[in-house]
Amino acid sequence: YINTEYLYFSTKYVIIRKFSIYINPKACKNSNMKKTILFISIISLFSISFAQTIVSTEIENKNIVLEEFTGMHCVNCPQGHAIAQSIKDANPNDVFLINIHTGSYATPLEGEPDFRTNFGNEIALQAEVSSYPSGSVNRHFFEGMSQSGTGTAMERNYWETATNQILEQESYVNIAVESEIDVQTREITIHVEAYYTGDSPESTNYLNIALLQNNTLGPQSGGGAGNEYIHMHRLVHLITNQWGEEISPTSSGTFINQTYTYTIPLDYREVPVKLVNMEVVAFISETHQEIITGNACMPTFTNFEYSNDANLLSINNPTIICGTSLYPIIDIQNMGSNEITSIEIDYSINSGTVETYNFIGSILPLHTQEIILSEIHFIPENTNTLEIAINQDDNEINNSQILTFEKSLEAINTIYLDILTDNYGSELSWEISGNEGIVASGGPYINGSQVQINESFNLPNGCYVFSIEDAYDDGISPTGHVFLTDSEGLNLMNYPTGDYGTGDQVLFSTANDVNISETGKNEIIIYPNPVNNIINIDFIETENYKVSIYNVLGKTIKSQLFINTKKATINANNLEAGIYFIKIETEKSIIIKQISLI
Repeated sequence: YINTEYLYFSTKYVIIRKFSIYINPKACKNSNMKKTILFISIISLFSISFAQTIVSTEIENKNIVLEEFTGMHCVNCPQGHAIAQSIKDANPNDVFLINIHTGSYATPLEGEPDFRTNFGNEIALQAEVSSYPSGSVNRHFFEGMSQSGTGTAMERNYWETATNQILEQESYVNIAVESEIDVQTREITIHVEAYYTGDSPESTNYLNIALLQNNTLGPQSGGGAGNEYIHMHRLVHLITNQWGEEISPTSSGTFINQTYTYTIPLDYREVPVKLVNMEVVAFISETHQEIITGNACMPTFTNFEYSNDANLLSINNPTIICGTSLYPIIDIQNMGSNEITSIEIDYSINSGTVETYNFIGSILPLHTQEIILSEIHFIPENTNTLEIAINQDDNEINNSQILTFEKSLEAINTIYLDILTDNYGSELSWEISGNEGIVASGGPYINGSQVQINESFNLPNGCYVFSIEDAYDDGISPTGHVFLTDSEGLNLMNYPTGDYGTGDQVLFSTANDVNISETGKNEIIIYPNPVNNIINIDFIETENYKVSIYNVLGKTIKSQLFINTKKATINANNLEAGIYFIKIETEKSIIIKQISLI
């Protein structure tokens, strides 16, 4: 006999949450064994088919769907994003965000990505959005909080209050969602279940499935990230169309079980889609307006071509390098079905000594990890080649990358800046920055007449960036000019008619105007760099050396003489963290190198 508990009935489904089976041993002994096995098999199949559900059948409070109306040219929208995220962080399992790019602030300029959808305008019109950012909490009208007085859109300072009110309300329906993406076909399968613990006031409800994309880099006014702003919870598609699909009946005990399939395109409005960043939000509304509750999930991934496939996606170092060493920066994407926990990475510059870096960590399938490799030293040439390869896996096609980079301009320490503005000096600003931050800057200047700027800088040995910007994006052409030179007349930046558009920058290094032996440079090895407490210096030849350490202001911190040796060791324990320069003098040459002290 079968004892069942917790039965839920609807017109289509019977859900049995618990049952037990008792079989009389004597009956089994005297019965046909085949019939007994068949009986047990049927009962097992019955339990698998009907007992496994993902939705709760207990009475729960409502969850929140916060639809935020936003745009990349909205200065205050990043603050709206932060407020919405803080509400979600406080209620991670009960609040779900949908960012809808719509309105004039979402209209892209030439060359900008288009984050809009075919659905956003209608949702914003229904909510009666009048300013940005604004948001609807469960598309519910809150007296005294509405932007228009009649719509559901509210200013950002009301979102938390509205959320807290809804979270305290009992829901007559629960919803759960799960999904998976086939990485070969890009097909997403979404499974949604809903269970009515009470009666809806509407005989017909609507099931909505929203597809979102996270971690999209793009422009954003405000927020301080420029074109590298991270856009989250961005609506890209409504799988159930503009207002959802009808659900009926909506009475207590109704169980809804729906599965959707949809092939995710390579892009939406030419904005590339990364499968790993997709998110699904499901919610139920009474009409096209009031949302009762919602839920969300991050898809899982299936059908990988390889089990172990580390893809060396990119080398992220700049194409102009200052100095004689660098820390290679790479992105590795896991394209296999197994988690990556370790990788052996080989790298070299200009076919020199091969260095090996052993990565230990965790990279989940389809996720990307930035890795900063250990410092590698090299002798700069006009054109240099950085080669990186990872160890063998199931797919060797994507295991290597090459970056070609140039060495920076080499200037004498005294730098001259000559700028003649146009009549709109308030648009112009410039700065020189080094390892220690900004060392010189200027602007904005006055409007109405041209301004002549003549500056000179005596920069300590090191690497520097000179940047100039125009707020109106038109430079100072044709009446102005920009010249940046060193004391030997080397042109670091040369705009005789000031036509630099939005701005420009140049990377350069400085060194004292002394006879520095190129051979001597190659025969000196300083390690480690960055330095912790001990500086080691190896020389190729046995000779007398005077070693001096000075800071970025040119002040000598320590000086020591080494007689008839090939090795020097200096204690740096008493030095503060920062950038220093080591000056090594012999009878033949003077060598200057930069170090970092941590």
